[in-house]
Amino acid sequence: MRHGAGLARGRVAGTLAGQPTTPDAVPDAGLLVSVLADATSLLRYLPVGRRIFLVLLFYGIAMAVAVGAGGRILGLVDHHGTTAEALRHHLDTIARVREASGHYQTLYDTYAKTRVPLLGDDMAFQHLMLVRALDAVSLPGPDVAEALAALRHAVDDAQTHQALLPPLNTRIEADHLALAQTLSEAQGLMALLQERFPDLPNHHNAFAVLESLRFDFKVYLRLSTGVQMQDILARLRHSLPLAVSRLPAADQHTVHLIDAHLADAEATLADLIDASRRWMQRSLFIDFISLPRLYRTTEALVSLARERDLAARRALESATRTVVITVAVVGAAVLLAGFLAVVVIARSLQRPLSELVEDIDALSQGAQNHVVRGTAAGDEVGIMARTVEAWQHNSRRLTALEMEKRAILAREKEETERALHRLDQAHAEIRALNDRLSQENLRLGAELDVSRRLQRMLLPRDEDLKAIPSLDIAAFMEPANEVGGDYYDVLTQADGTVRFGIGDVTGHGLESGVVMLLTQSAIRALTESGPTDLPTLITTLNRAVMASMRRLGSGKTVTLALIDHHPRSDGHPGGELVIAGQHESVIVRRTDGRLDDVDTLMLGMPLGLEDDIGAYLGQTTVLLDPGDMVVLYTDGITESVNAAGQLYGLERLHLTVQKHADGPARAVVQAVLDDVRAHQGDQVALDDVTLVVFKQRAAEENGREGAASPDPSVV
Repeated sequence: MRHGAGLARGRVAGTLAGQPTTPDAVPDAGLLVSVLADATSLLRYLPVGRRIFLVLLFYGIAMAVAVGAGGRILGLVDHHGTTAEALRHHLDTIARVREASGHYQTLYDTYAKTRVPLLGDDMAFQHLMLVRALDAVSLPGPDVAEALAALRHAVDDAQTHQALLPPLNTRIEADHLALAQTLSEAQGLMALLQERFPDLPNHHNAFAVLESLRFDFKVYLRLSTGVQMQDILARLRHSLPLAVSRLPAADQHTVHLIDAHLADAEATLADLIDASRRWMQRSLFIDFISLPRLYRTTEALVSLARERDLAARRALESATRTVVITVAVVGAAVLLAGFLAVVVIARSLQRPLSELVEDIDALSQGAQNHVVRGTAAGDEVGIMARTVEAWQHNSRRLTALEMEKRAILAREKEETERALHRLDQAHAEIRALNDRLSQENLRLGAELDVSRRLQRMLLPRDEDLKAIPSLDIAAFMEPANEVGGDYYDVLTQADGTVRFGIGDVTGHGLESGVVMLLTQSAIRALTESGPTDLPTLITTLNRAVMASMRRLGSGKTVTLALIDHHPRSDGHPGGELVIAGQHESVIVRRTDGRLDDVDTLMLGMPLGLEDDIGAYLGQTTVLLDPGDMVVLYTDGITESVNAAGQLYGLERLHLTVQKHADGPARAVVQAVLDDVRAHQGDQVALDDVTLVVFKQRAAEENGREGAASPDPSVV
């Protein structure tokens, strides 16, 4: 399969490289189909999840291309809008330059022709507006900067030439005014002479012509008019000497004044003609040089702006066209590739699944020897095909096993019938055995009742405790079963010593009760044999307990503490305790409220572990003052458990003892029992409970009995 795929890839590569795949270079019509088939076969080595991922990847790429294309087009639109707005702004600034330049040129031309002084102020304002418009131009580029520089130069040159016109205009106006005044004075003097001498030549028409020519010269600045005025003035001055010869000497002075005025008029007219000639030269320079240059530079700037706008628009259109074509080509390529990928991947899924469905259908119709196809594929469909093949194999095995099972069931049926017969016989034997067990249970119940009564009979009696004058004693014991494993005893010796014993046999029940009875009997016997120190007594007791344990075949052990009470050896009132053996701590409550815990861990070890425990035994002495109280207990009190699994604990026992310490011993026992039961609630007691309380009496209290017990089980 891989070899075929390699050949197909080789054919595709040859075709793409322009090399013919056949000797006659004719393209293979089935090449695409072959490539698709090879690609489908190769995809069978990929899991279905990865193929689906490829489909999603192609669609993701297509979506990314579409989103990118849309973003690119939107970017182009935004860029086009921004560029168009910038171009509009640039063109607006150029248009304002053109408008300001047009106004400036119009005023410039009008002022050069009419010499109206007010137009000079308007020109200064328009020049300022044109300069501001030039400063506002923001179109970039060196060519624009060059055009702006040329326009600025033209404007500055025009303004320079315009600055020369106002002085000339002022000079011309002054000359016209002086000429008019001089001619008027000369005409007045001439009129006076003609009134006095009517026979003189009449020059009124000449002065009228001069005034008319002066007005025409002022308005139109015709130099020929000025020349005519010079000619008329020359003729007037030439005619004056003839008039002088006819006048008396007194009036000749008037003629000389007229001649002087006419001479001044000639000089003023000559200066006026010169100023007018210079004005005309400047005006012609403005009309033919400055204004055309200003117009050309303005139009050059406007034309450049239009070219830049056209180029920018063409660039935007070209970029937009390129992006649209690129997006279209890439999108079409991605969509085509995605479509081909979907076709190939769908084919790689559809065909194997169809074959697998056909194989399953054939197997379901009983064709057990049908060959399952596609088991060599590495995808999930291949796994399913191999699973179907395994199911086919297992089905064959199940058929064989079914036949074997039927044979086995036939044999088992026979064996079952024989077993049922034996079971009926066993049931009959069990019924007979149950009858015997019922009789045995009645006998054992009677024996347990006897043991329980015997255990209670061996406990100290109330009158025995009251007979001890120096102590107020109360005790309580309750087994978890019919017979308990806890031990306590109060023994009085001949010398007045009161011996307290308290212990706990491991476990509870009949066996623990028997061990407790043996221990209690041994302690009583050893106490009755005479005074002995406590470590020696416990050592002897341990050997007796060990011997009994071996005889009974029991592995029980006993924690035991013995406390001897006798008067204090220092002669003070009160008592003295000697404590030996290992058990729970001994609680001593003083009359001042102090609470002492005497630890017995280092005073011995449990009985029944070693034959000789003398090396482990010790004793300690505790002095009691009148009113001091001693509390002995087993772990059935401190390890009492409530519904939440919490232990009663030694600390709570201390609190209860402290709270009721001022009462008699029986009241303290009853208070502790009530508190333990309240803590325990509805929970069943799991261990035996034993509590012994005694208080040291004062001398005047000896012989006084304690208060009545509220609980009949409290001794």
